[in-house]
Amino acid sequence: FKEHASSFWRLAKMNSPEWTYALVGSIGSVVCGTLSAFFAYVLSAVLSVYYNQDHAYMIREIGKYCYLLIGVSSAALIFNTMQHFFWDVVGENLTKRVREKMLAAVLKNEMAWFDKEENESSRIAARLALDANNVRSAIGDRISVIMQNAALLVVACTAGFVLQWRLALVLMVVFLYL
Repeated sequence: FKEHASSFWRLAKMNSPEWTYALVGSIGSVVCGTLSAFFAYVLSAVLSVYYNQDHAYMIREIGKYCYLLIGVSSAALIFNTMQHFFWDVVGENLTKRVREKMLAAVLKNEMAWFDKEENESSRIAARLALDANNVRSAIGDRISVIMQNAALLVVACTAGFVLQWRLALVLMVVFLYL
């Protein structure tokens, strides 16, 4: 575990010039997670409106929720695009740095190293491409999804405890023991 953690921190340090992109991408991730919880709340509110007997009230409330869903959908589109764009910039720049370091390390080897079958130019090129892309997906894609889901968890648990604390407590206990 310590070996994987130290390599993660080395990658994070290599990515330090893009900290502003990572910050903006993180903001997009957190807002996207928050909007997912808000979508669920609005849709449940829409379903509860349909149980009302007053037809005029139902139409007025559904119209209000339709505009609210259009606004939330527009915000989700903007922040989801922001999240993926900025985290992709971070990941691509990290991929470039990792490929440059790997290529520099390969080029420092002696000529006899290249004569071995496992060190053919096609295999080296494939390793450069695959390993660097795995690093990009580990940093850019996974961190953005982890942040988005963490924000969703915090907002959903907070809303659950505010709205129905007993049911939220039961769900938390079930969630923790599964």
